[in-house]
Amino acid sequence: MVGAIIDLGLCLDLLEAESIAVVAAGYQGLSQSARAAGFDLPANKKYGGQLVVRRLDCAVINFVHLMRERNGDTAFDSVRAPFIEGPPLYQNAGFHKQTHVQICARKADQIIGYFRPIALAQPGG
Repeated sequence: MVGAIIDLGLCLDLLEAESIAVVAAGYQGLSQSARAAGFDLPANKKYGGQLVVRRLDCAVINFVHLMRERNGDTAFDSVRAPFIEGPPLYQNAGFHKQTHVQICARKADQIIGYFRPIALAQPGG
């Protein structure tokens, strides 16, 4: 296991409504561009009932970065997104066993440092 200290800088944070709107607009732009060029959009795919191959999501995020660059907007330094995966913890739960947050630092200098966490003793052992 490795830990890291990351400076998110200007973050496309998909835990916030503003960033979600940016990605929704990015999808619309990518979809229109693909249609005009006669290309099919890549597809996200499920395996074992879980959405684990996210080619469309990746293409949309990359399109957002490309459009910001072309428009002369400040580039996002990072992307943070929640992934709700795995079975529910209990019946009708909004919490799932493998829910997690992923962070993408787009430049190496955003990684301030890294460390190996100290293993803590487990209760009862």
